[in-house]
Amino acid sequence: MSRARTQAGFTLYEVTVVIALMALAGTAVAQLFKGNTELVNDTRALQRAEAAHRRNLGALTRVLRGIDIQTLAGFDSQGMASSPSFGRVTGADLDDFTYRGDEKLSWKASPVAVDGVVKPGAVYLVRDGASRLVADRIPAGGFFVRQQGQSLVIHLTTFFATGAGRVVSRSSESVVSIRN
Repeated sequence: MSRARTQAGFTLYEVTVVIALMALAGTAVAQLFKGNTELVNDTRALQRAEAAHRRNLGALTRVLRGIDIQTLAGFDSQGMASSPSFGRVTGADLDDFTYRGDEKLSWKASPVAVDGVVKPGAVYLVRDGASRLVADRIPAGGFFVRQQGQSLVIHLTTFFATGAGRVVSRSSESVVSIRN
């Protein structure tokens, strides 16, 4: 009696289907990993932008505290200034306040290009011809001061670039009450 021989193994069709399914699964996992990595990078960049923004806004607020409202200059007819100048009160005598001298906040473009930011720059405090960095990572148009009565409203936008060339930014306003 002859016995029928059973075949062991897979057909070419079965192997091809399994390879195709594994390739699809691998592609899906790779895309998921890439998306997750981009999300993590964006989240880190946003956290860094928020931290830099808080630091920048606090520094600008500290600069504008203690100024005399009578010395404010550089504001347009709507009370807006992108380069406000002012005098800081350092004391008083019998006649009047004493001042440190003229100071000015000014945005300057950065010499280093940043992917995704048209004109990156920073805000500097200019006093006696010397510039001191106050707020960095500020895009063009991302800094201005608005006068509202006895208060100054600082508008600020801070950016942070991810490694993939994408940019996240944070914008807000802070109010400084000027006391005389």
